[in-house]
Amino acid sequence: MSGEDAVEKALDLGIWYFKQEEFKDALSLFTKALKLAVSYDEKRLEEIRVFHGLSKKPLPGSGELVHPRLVKLLDNRAAAWEKLGDLQRALKDACRCVRFEPLNLKCYLRRGKILQKLGKDQDALHTYTEGLRKMREMEEKWQLSSSPKLEALVNYQISLINSRSKAQVALPKRKKRVFIPPPADGQKDLPNHKNLKTNATQLYVDIVGRCPLEILRVILLQLEATQIARCMLVSKVWLARISNLPEVFSRFDISFCNHRAIISFQKFVNKINHNQTGSKIESVKFSNSSSSCEPRSLSLLIENMQPRVKTLILHSQTADFEQLTSALSKNTTLATGLERLSLSCGYRMNPSAMLDRLFVRSVTNISHLDLIFSTCMGTSRSSNISMAECGNEVQELQRLKSLKIICELKKMLHIFPLKSLLCSGPLDRLEKLCICGVSFGAGTGFGWLPHFKNLKELWLENNKDAYLEDFLRVVVYVPLFSRLSKLTFREHRISSQAADVRQYPRLMENMILMKNISTLEHLDLMGSSISSHGLLSLLAAYPFNKLKRLNIGDCPHIHFQRGNDVGYMDVKKLLKLVPHIEELLLPQSVALDDRGLKVFAQNVKYVKKLRRLDLSFNTSLTGVSIYELLRAFKEEFIVLERLEIDGCLSVAESTANALKQSDLVKELSCSYEKSSWKTYGVNSLVICS
Repeated sequence: MSGEDAVEKALDLGIWYFKQEEFKDALSLFTKALKLAVSYDEKRLEEIRVFHGLSKKPLPGSGELVHPRLVKLLDNRAAAWEKLGDLQRALKDACRCVRFEPLNLKCYLRRGKILQKLGKDQDALHTYTEGLRKMREMEEKWQLSSSPKLEALVNYQISLINSRSKAQVALPKRKKRVFIPPPADGQKDLPNHKNLKTNATQLYVDIVGRCPLEILRVILLQLEATQIARCMLVSKVWLARISNLPEVFSRFDISFCNHRAIISFQKFVNKINHNQTGSKIESVKFSNSSSSCEPRSLSLLIENMQPRVKTLILHSQTADFEQLTSALSKNTTLATGLERLSLSCGYRMNPSAMLDRLFVRSVTNISHLDLIFSTCMGTSRSSNISMAECGNEVQELQRLKSLKIICELKKMLHIFPLKSLLCSGPLDRLEKLCICGVSFGAGTGFGWLPHFKNLKELWLENNKDAYLEDFLRVVVYVPLFSRLSKLTFREHRISSQAADVRQYPRLMENMILMKNISTLEHLDLMGSSISSHGLLSLLAAYPFNKLKRLNIGDCPHIHFQRGNDVGYMDVKKLLKLVPHIEELLLPQSVALDDRGLKVFAQNVKYVKKLRRLDLSFNTSLTGVSIYELLRAFKEEFIVLERLEIDGCLSVAESTANALKQSDLVKELSCSYEKSSWKTYGVNSLVICS
């Protein structure tokens, strides 16, 4: 029954994602489970039905021979489609539910609710009536009764439809709207109109038409841009007054718009900001993962948008970096006004650095720049670009505070965007640097790090030809940082030679190293070649005991099995070196078993401030050792705020539930479905992105 287990697991996991409001993930799981469920032949389906305590074949008139979980999967997928706003697909799945289980009242309830949302009340009423009729037939033929709760819900929906129908019949015929101009200066009463019939007992207050613009501005700033746009359609007075307040249109989200909608939006923002000197839109966001929006749509939007924008977020699977850079270079008003820019697009291999130069020259006032490249689309379209035309890019980016370059390493070659920035010169204001999934190229090393002396956060992950040993050599001998508080270094390929720093004697007397790491609060060396000896040596040179977060999971040269080699981690020595640690992450560690956890429990007195502990994917750990560890914490008056034991298959589910209900830990995460701790984009780059 392995296939059946897969259907059950996918169903349960999909329901969990649905409850977490991650509807796209839930939809994907339900769809995969449905494909598996309909793939079985008739003989296998009969076996599965018997396994679930059902008859081999359904009763006559009660539906077709299908997988017992098929209708539940369809019902849940319909709910997911409904949450995502695709009511037509939701209706199709709901109709399939009725077809496969015509005696299931819940199927009729689902289809009826979707029909109501589509404005088809009469069809919904027919669905509810048909469902109740089927329930009566079922009771008469087989003496089976339906759920009273479901019947009550169906009757309630019927009453709602009937009440709406009566209300629509009772509504008087709408009269033509009459335009009431605003009162003139000094005029207290509304003007009289021959064709306007007013009721003396009623008082009409036109807030948008009469209140001061200062107050109207405060009111409209609380609304979304689409709501304000609808207000402009109410009357000419509202249109005129709102048009005088272009600043209320501060945030736009035009995600999933087609070409026509994007062009309409561009014309709209140009119109409302016409002749408004100094006006600035707070943010414009566009995101589309499909090919429904052509690249030229974004190019036209960027080239023709007249107002200045502070934050521009563009995520497209069809546009590429060269197209967007060319469009930005043609609109200096937009490009020079940008303070934050996030681009997620494709990249074409450019044989020169001129594209980088053109991009940098365009966004001279940028302070936060995020570049995400998931695909490589081939070679550049440009043919007349030479290396001689490239200048010093950093002179144009002196306001830059945050830079993120994130690529899919498997789809990128040795050249990546803005690579020339690393060696062009100092960026004194840069505080956050994140480079992930690129190829530095042989011989590049880390000689460029002194250009970024004011960094507070440095994140280097999954970069080809970027080795921890080379990084440590620079940190030990070269003055680099005086403000660095967060350091993440995860290697693309772990060296067989452990980084044990034995070649650097007297580390505790090395003033350069001490200054470089003296302000560190977060240290993440997960998935690196650091050894236990190397880590403990660095921590011993750490002067002020400020470290609050340490991640050393998935390091093959760190293990918790007793031995004399450089890889054995002395837990007692480790905890004594990090007395102020608040988060300790040891996922997927080597040989971390019950014995190692017992040593940990004996030394918890050294980490009084620990609040989060991650022991995920240490499959040798059992519930007994975890319970004893939590008891040891409790005896030291420490209650963890969060304990993570995801993927610890040796911990029984009953034990995990008992720990959740105890007072030994505030929050416990125990998921058996996760297959790996380190997942790209989930917790590999979750802090960075």
